[in-house]
Amino acid sequence: MVNVDVFISYSSKNKSVADAVVSDFEQNGIRCWYAPRDIMPGTEWVTAIQEGIRSAKVFVLLFTEESNNSRQVMNEVALAFNAEKTIVPFKLTKEEMSDELEYYLTRVHWLDAVSEPLNAHIVDLRKYVEIILSGAAPHAAENREQGGRKKRGLLLGSILAVLAIAAVVLLIWKPFGSDKKPTEDGGHSEAEGEKDEFFEDKKLGDACYEKGEYGDALAHYLKSMEHGNTDTSVYYRIAQIYLTGKIDDEASEEKGLQYLEKAYNGGSGEKLTADEYYRLAYQYDADPDGKDPAKVYEFARKGAEAGSVPCMVMVGEAYWYGRGVEQDYEQMLVWFGKALDSGAEGYTRNYCIASITSLVDEGHVSREAAAKWIGDAQ
Repeated sequence: MVNVDVFISYSSKNKSVADAVVSDFEQNGIRCWYAPRDIMPGTEWVTAIQEGIRSAKVFVLLFTEESNNSRQVMNEVALAFNAEKTIVPFKLTKEEMSDELEYYLTRVHWLDAVSEPLNAHIVDLRKYVEIILSGAAPHAAENREQGGRKKRGLLLGSILAVLAIAAVVLLIWKPFGSDKKPTEDGGHSEAEGEKDEFFEDKKLGDACYEKGEYGDALAHYLKSMEHGNTDTSVYYRIAQIYLTGKIDDEASEEKGLQYLEKAYNGGSGEKLTADEYYRLAYQYDADPDGKDPAKVYEFARKGAEAGSVPCMVMVGEAYWYGRGVEQDYEQMLVWFGKALDSGAEGYTRNYCIASITSLVDEGHVSREAAAKWIGDAQ
């Protein structure tokens, strides 16, 4: 197990902030561990997280509305607490922390980064972490002075919350698509009346969508699908309604990505934008339960070919680590180079240059092959 200085805990929805923190820290000599970058091929996600926390001296939590409600982040905080790590919460939202986080973090020193500019706060965070690493700050053991009664109450509350969520899911969840077999022309194998109904509902849905009545459009589209409509254009319209926030639904992004992938699998791949391919790739890359390297590569490759710089970097990483595709350092150089040629800026640009430099230093590619991109980094 390789020792590192800092473990970065964050919600996958805040990866851009995590990237910026890691970039600043590592440019100043602080070694970081964060997922998914530091999870080696073939390693179980949970095992890698546990080893990363154990190996780190400091645990930095990027506290946002998303991480405040993330079970994965909560588990990481608990592991760090039990391992007696120094926990440093970096507050990026005014939201009150959850009861569970409060149990672990009540007596921890928080760094406030709610106001702009973020970069200045990241520098303050780094300087504070440097003080801790130098041994001048108190040990995280002080964070453990908490009462057992609150913990038991939180446990009961967590159980009740899980039961409540399960009840809601059972009430509102419906399978995507129809469980009835469609015919070759997209209709239903049962009565022709069903087919007429799904065409009528799709027509009504399209009319509502064009008028900006997105809630009604969604209702008609879903009803059309219940009658057997498997038209991929309907999947795509539903995805757009969810992903662009046209209706108020806490699970909009999750539902939108599910329908977006159904549209893609149904033959509407040509309709997806570079950003949509990136969102599909990122959901597989960030979700520990649904992590699928082959899917990450498939969607990232299509997004990269459509011009997405983040997708170009993801393709380069896939070749670098052999995730979802055979390991190939020359292809990694090609895709990181494409990202730089396509205007990669800030952290992404620095990351690509540092990665290409690492390829050269480790002898995987020649300096001549990489000279175009690391000339200013020598």
